[in-house]
Amino acid sequence: RVPGVEEMPVVDVFDTLRGKISFPTTSIDDQILLKSDGMPTYHLASVVDDYSMQISHVIRGEEWLPSTPKHVLLYKMFDWKIPKFTHLPLLLNPDGSKLSKRQSDVAVTDYLNKGYLPSALLNFVALLGWSPAGTDLQELLLNDDEEEHKVIFTYPELIKEFNLKNVNKSGAVVDIDRLNWINSMHIRMMLDDDDKAHEVVELVLPLLEASGIEVKKEKKESTLLFLRTVASRVHTLNDFVRLAGHFFSLDVNLESPTAKKMKDDVWHDKAWDMVQTTSRHIELIKETEWS
Repeated sequence: RVPGVEEMPVVDVFDTLRGKISFPTTSIDDQILLKSDGMPTYHLASVVDDYSMQISHVIRGEEWLPSTPKHVLLYKMFDWKIPKFTHLPLLLNPDGSKLSKRQSDVAVTDYLNKGYLPSALLNFVALLGWSPAGTDLQELLLNDDEEEHKVIFTYPELIKEFNLKNVNKSGAVVDIDRLNWINSMHIRMMLDDDDKAHEVVELVLPLLEASGIEVKKEKKESTLLFLRTVASRVHTLNDFVRLAGHFFSLDVNLESPTAKKMKDDVWHDKAWDMVQTTSRHIELIKETEWS
């Protein structure tokens, strides 16, 4: 039973982002804690579970804020230490509606399967409602000038910079264009790092093979050269597959609309002579001499 007004007029909830929030006890319904079969309902089970695991911070979506006074009451009734609560802003679709799997991908595996790097996803999610100290969130997300605002973070940098006090209270829009840009930056960062570049190769090779492009083990260095060559044109790892055809296959469709347009634009007698001459020189080059 919720205490009466005379016994407890309000239940105070202290939230990291919102400060003290007072809920009148008259607005809190009596809650069923145990079902007829003896099984606990969510509110009792979550409080007991968090206490048993010595949870010090409860961080969850703001839709749970109305339930928090019930949880605070349970902690007080059990005479247990109340954890620190933080209710994060909702994630929103571009139209302002709540993010839902009915409208968008919401599972991490969905994005990994689409070729997004774990480091990029972490970077992107961190910026949903948070910005580094001393920066404006909206300006940070809208400005691509990395000299003015740092947007790309590695995992160690996020650990160092992240603070719950810098989380915004308003909902955060999940902007896929922003995710694509962040992912492309992480791909380039890894390819620019000799130690991590081969990790990208190992991630892309199965994608190439799944698309029917066979790459021999001894050609990994050539694959890395290909990745670095087209890196500025990709947003996800899957984009490498789309661009790989001409690098790993000699099969060219000269009847495609693109090829026909190119022939109309540049084809003439001298061009044909140049192609034949170049082709004869290429045929004289041994495969082992290619680099």
